[in-house]
Amino acid sequence: MRNDHVPALERGLTILELVIHAEHPVSFTQIKRALNLASAGTVRLINVLCTRGYLVKDPASGLYMAGPRAGTLASHGTPQLDRFRTVSRPHLVEIERETANTAFSVFWNGEYMIGVAKVINESSIPMSDVGSITNNLSYMPWGWIFYDALDDAGKERARTVMESRKKFLAAQKARMQFFRAHSFAYDDQSVMPLVRRLAAPVRNADGAVIGCLCLGGTKLTIPDGKVEQFGRMLLEHARRASGEM
Repeated sequence: MRNDHVPALERGLTILELVIHAEHPVSFTQIKRALNLASAGTVRLINVLCTRGYLVKDPASGLYMAGPRAGTLASHGTPQLDRFRTVSRPHLVEIERETANTAFSVFWNGEYMIGVAKVINESSIPMSDVGSITNNLSYMPWGWIFYDALDDAGKERARTVMESRKKFLAAQKARMQFFRAHSFAYDDQSVMPLVRRLAAPVRNADGAVIGCLCLGGTKLTIPDGKVEQFGRMLLEHARRASGEM
């Protein structure tokens, strides 16, 4: 079948798969190249996906990422996710109030991470979008926890979508040593300058990791002397949330 006869639906799915799997937001040129389509046709598809909320364009950089409605593709009809959303929200309110930083919850279905809820502190950072969805576990501390929970086959699949697999594996050992010593994961500016992020796992009744409560800020809003305190507080909320699942 010639490429220009491929249905628009398939092309739209190609765009969604590209942005969901990408480690970073993608450019118009990357999307156009993936579709092997003229600029006008690519623009029409992107506009439809943006209008429907499946794609979001960053006005500053002009790059594209998965929009809020993309998360519904993976989350629809899952009672555990609905319960996690209900349980996590009150904890995020408390976490933001106790730390003066942005609190975020992310659900893990064993393959994809889905942004569920967020309480933003204006003096902190915005963190990921609610409804964002990705299976790239390499650049977020909650992703490191989810990766560690996978079996060997799952880890191998997860590595196939990482752009910097060797770099991730080199750093993951030290990250997990910290996690096992403290029971929360900590990103100290390793991905973005000045940005610090913490994550604590939430488990279901069987003990399986099904999400994380997360905290994000800067070196100023999460100073060295507060990392352990905020981490213990985050762990306590995650423990309580696990009991409510």
